[in-house]
Amino acid sequence: MLSSVGFTGVNTMIISYKHQFIFLKTRKTASSSIQMALSSVCGDEDIIVGDDGPNADRNIDKSFSRNTHVNLKQLKLAISKKKWSTYFKFAFVRNPWDLVVSRYHWEKKGMDCSVAGFRDWLPEYVNSDYVEPERNAQSNIVQAVWERGGGYINDLQSPFILDNGRVEIQFVGHYESLNEDFSAVCNSVGIDTLALPHLKSGFRNSKGYRDLYDSSSKQLVENAFATDIDHFGYQF
Repeated sequence: MLSSVGFTGVNTMIISYKHQFIFLKTRKTASSSIQMALSSVCGDEDIIVGDDGPNADRNIDKSFSRNTHVNLKQLKLAISKKKWSTYFKFAFVRNPWDLVVSRYHWEKKGMDCSVAGFRDWLPEYVNSDYVEPERNAQSNIVQAVWERGGGYINDLQSPFILDNGRVEIQFVGHYESLNEDFSAVCNSVGIDTLALPHLKSGFRNSKGYRDLYDSSSKQLVENAFATDIDHFGYQF
């Protein structure tokens, strides 16, 4: 069903033959909740890679395993051209400044989540595996598999949506309008709107993300996520 192209693995992706859609997971965008909701209506032959729930890792083969994301270019090599051109492809994005704060709280698990702690942590983050590998992955196809610390971990969103600077999927949902946009996805693939479970939350307080930034830290994120900010229309 899929070509073997030497992926080390994929974390949370759905290829639904039953409903003819492809869901690509980005980080920190409620994609685990989306995956769990959609997996409940997938067919027996559909491929569900990661993340949680009883339907995780269904029909994966030697090309796929847990704990790694695959970018759009890599997936295009693994699926037939006909399916790629006809299936409804979608992903979700999030304001990068908000996403980075969410990442910080997740990494700290509620410990030392101070403004000073965030600003001390940020320079290391923007030069880490969460961001740096994807700058190369956009210009390398299959070879761009990175396994520092046990996984291909990245927070940039554009490599899952763009190919050579062009949006290659039919729908880009926004975390900021999650329920409305997920309802639009369900309508597009011909299923009733599904309820989204609440997963992987609980470490972040109610403080707005802007409160953690100063001009220097704001610029660090702007530089690191420049492609995402430009293509998905986000502002601080």
